[in-house]
Amino acid sequence: MFYYLHGKLASTSLQTAVVDCGGVGFLLTVSNNTLSHLTKTGEDVKLFTYMQVREDAIELYGFYTEAELDMFKQLLNVSGVGPKAAISILSAFSPERLASAIVTGDVKLISGAKGIGKKTAERIILELKERIAIIASEDGTEIVDSGSANNISSIQKDVIDGLMVLGISKADAIRVVRDCTGETIEEVMREALRRYNSGK
Repeated sequence: MFYYLHGKLASTSLQTAVVDCGGVGFLLTVSNNTLSHLTKTGEDVKLFTYMQVREDAIELYGFYTEAELDMFKQLLNVSGVGPKAAISILSAFSPERLASAIVTGDVKLISGAKGIGKKTAERIILELKERIAIIASEDGTEIVDSGSANNISSIQKDVIDGLMVLGISKADAIRVVRDCTGETIEEVMREALRRYNSGK
């Protein structure tokens, strides 16, 4: 099983890229998000991969980030969602934006992806909402298993909502609230704002 390919970008076309690795050209299906990073033929590229083996074909899918690869795999776990639909969804949204839509139950946003209907969007939310949470990392946001999200108390959830009303992103709100130790909404809110303003 290939985990990634590192080579020179040989060519790109609509949702495909060819990576030359030691004289062998690997054809990969990619999302529009990944394709937007592949701008110069001949440049060194590293794409994380997913290989699908069928009776009549072996197909490689390439992703510019591990977060996109992880989200692709999550989507494949949803009944009725295959690689083509997953690539379509990831072409419309970044992994972080999609995860946010899943967590908040935004059916309208997800169904805006090409070929994705309302029922499919609802199924994606139903089957993935409990697995996915967004947290902040040092270089932005990343997608992780939602086990940590399940440990957020009702008070912390209310504070997260309050911080978002103040214009703080959901990712930043979760980051500053998850380690707060206050026992009331007021205490957690004060501590969260202090952490946010100090950058911690």
